[in-house]
Amino acid sequence: VSWPNPRACDVRQYGAVGARGHDDTVAIQSALDDPECEEIEFASGLEFSASVLWVRRSHVVLTIANNATLAGMPDVFKAERPDCNGSIASEFNWRNWCAMLRVESPSNFTLRGGGVLAPGGVGGSDPDYHSAVHVKATAGVTLSNVRFHCTAWWWCSALHNAS
Repeated sequence: VSWPNPRACDVRQYGAVGARGHDDTVAIQSALDDPECEEIEFASGLEFSASVLWVRRSHVVLTIANNATLAGMPDVFKAERPDCNGSIASEFNWRNWCAMLRVESPSNFTLRGGGVLAPGGVGGSDPDYHSAVHVKATAGVTLSNVRFHCTAWWWCSALHNAS
């Protein structure tokens, strides 16, 4: 007998749809902000879309299941982060790195699963985001088995700094 983890939250419980191009940002952010959720789950076979997402609390596990995608929404991102829209100077802004997933929790963040994080969306040729994940001053970070789908530029990456 397998018992569900009461601290695991499927983003669909918060209103995420998982249909390509549908903006799931508010629903996903609600799950990330819910202190009852230790694990935020993205179900297999679905493509969730979001703009900038923030992890601000400790002990969060983000699980993108096999055959699931968390895709960026570049146009929305650029509107929300005008400092990231076309300026090469943003490449060197280490304190406020332009990223889809911003982790600013004090400790223990895990990104795992067999799914895909596609910060620039699932197609296109523009960089759209400068980074997939920016982990800022968080102790205890684990990235495990998640693939990054990048559009055109080398800086689609995970960045960790202590500033």
